[in-house]
Amino acid sequence: MFQLLQHKFESVDMNDHRDHILAWMNDLWNKWRGHLHAKYVKDKPIQHSLKNVPTGVDRKEWEWLVKEYFAFESFQV
Repeated sequence: MFQLLQHKFESVDMNDHRDHILAWMNDLWNKWRGHLHAKYVKDKPIQHSLKNVPTGVDRKEWEWLVKEYFAFESFQV
């Protein structure tokens, strides 16, 4: 992912900011995934969540996220 950013944005000191950029991307990913959970999964039956695939999300990836990630007790704590 960082390599894609390096090709998109030219900066002499891009590697100096690598850790900060990756941490920021991780934060954005976690917030987006949390938004998906709050809007499409939380307090809803799993079958309803599986049928209601968010726009821009691949169905197979959504099914994995709902079944293998959101359904785990460690996520729900």
